[in-house]
Amino acid sequence: RAWRGGRGGAEPFRYAMAPLNGTLKVIHQTMPPSLDPVAVHAMSGSLERGGAKERVGLFWIPERNRSTGELQACVLVNWDPATPPAALLAMTRAEDVRVYLNEAFPTLAGQAVTLDAAQQF
Repeated sequence: RAWRGGRGGAEPFRYAMAPLNGTLKVIHQTMPPSLDPVAVHAMSGSLERGGAKERVGLFWIPERNRSTGELQACVLVNWDPATPPAALLAMTRAEDVRVYLNEAFPTLAGQAVTLDAAQQF
């Protein structure tokens, strides 16, 4: 059990912790213009590669850049450990990662992931 701080007599809340199993990568970049910059966004995307459908998710969390103080996003790129996106995980060039993720999320109109963010992958 954990206790909320700051209020006298606050009720305890329950939480669960689990180790990360290597099914995500974290990147930092600006929030795409089509997304609310102060909201959390969960998205599911897919792409056909080599005759197989690969699924990947993006979980956008607003954050402040520690150097500049500007609003940006922490993005969790995630996938199901039972069906990892083999093509994405085999990529070694940032440009290929950028193209893959932007194609997997067409609703973001090619602005899902920047080249700088793809270099963090």
